[in-house]
Amino acid sequence: MHYVIGDVHSCLDELNTLLEKIEEKDPEAEFIFVGDFVDRGPRYLDTIHWCEDHIRPTGKYRTVIGNHEDLLLQWFPGFRDWWENQGRKDDLRRGIPQTQYNFSRMIQEEKKVDLPFVQSVMNLIREWPSEISVTVPGKNRNVTCRIAHAWPAAQSSDEEERRNCNIWNREDEYVGNFANDDIYIHGHTPTISDYDNGRLVPGMIGYRRHTINVDGGCVFSYNPEFGKRYVCMLCAICLETLEEIYPWSLLERIAMLHPEESASRIEKIYEETRKKRKEYLCNPYRREMLQMLGVE
Repeated sequence: MHYVIGDVHSCLDELNTLLEKIEEKDPEAEFIFVGDFVDRGPRYLDTIHWCEDHIRPTGKYRTVIGNHEDLLLQWFPGFRDWWENQGRKDDLRRGIPQTQYNFSRMIQEEKKVDLPFVQSVMNLIREWPSEISVTVPGKNRNVTCRIAHAWPAAQSSDEEERRNCNIWNREDEYVGNFANDDIYIHGHTPTISDYDNGRLVPGMIGYRRHTINVDGGCVFSYNPEFGKRYVCMLCAICLETLEEIYPWSLLERIAMLHPEESASRIEKIYEETRKKRKEYLCNPYRREMLQMLGVE
């Protein structure tokens, strides 16, 4: 079976828990990630090492590039110029060029301000494609699943436009795929975002027409503003069955995020969340995709 996993954002503990859960049930599982391994989360360097050890162009663990990796590629030429000229006093005074998020801070804290190391990270992520397609059996025909970080681009656009759309586009994901009968799987915009309010259980997988959003905003569980309001899961979905897999059960996750609450209060939050999620999973978009796959 093929499983697509949402934005990791350096949440390596959550990733290891999720992979162990899936592989225990399906030892032959193949994984495709939607990118954004880097930035934001607590285990930045360890996550990079995990990618170095596991991600390959073919095989068990594959990924597309995310916008956070793309930002690093855009930052790198300035870092390289700074490194090659840092003997100049003005460069020393100016210090290391800063990334938009926390890569530059991480390499300073980990004492990795070193061109060979940074170059190796850039070489790793530069090889990641912006889209991966997987064909799975359907009810009456094979179904093409297109995986991109943000939104699978129209096939007619040129290569640069397709890449930018795959990595950065948000406009189309708000309404779904009305262009064809492919199933689009993406991340980029966590389901805790305002545009999803009232439409699903925030922090879990979301569905629109022929579209699946697997970014549950896992990393935002470390932010009190979100972690107390939403379950913020690292999400995985099986392409052949649309089975949803999370590192923990809903009850376990709620208990983790509300350690100060009584058992009765946690049970109440759980029941409310479970009911909303059960109702949401009956939405017509998910039902249509299940019918396409011959699952129901």
